[in-house]
Amino acid sequence: MLWLMVENDQPVGFGVLQPVGDCLHIWAGYGKFLMDEGFRHAEEIAKSGGARRITFESNRPGWARMADKHGYKPVRWAKEVSNG
Repeated sequence: MLWLMVENDQPVGFGVLQPVGDCLHIWAGYGKFLMDEGFRHAEEIAKSGGARRITFESNRPGWARMADKHGYKPVRWAKEVSNG
């Protein structure tokens, strides 16, 4: 689902969210969605939809600080696939 943030009738940010089982996954965010307000709204959306977790992935260092500020914990599993 696309979630658009609007202030004074002008778009100021968006988030692309996907429910996956009992989880709400944030695929992308831009503008004000990336600020505190966006994270609070994502939590409200997750609660209203019955989600038990919110997830997102990023390898950017700034996201680690933002995630920690909002109570997120790092979770990621990866496997290299050999093509030979």
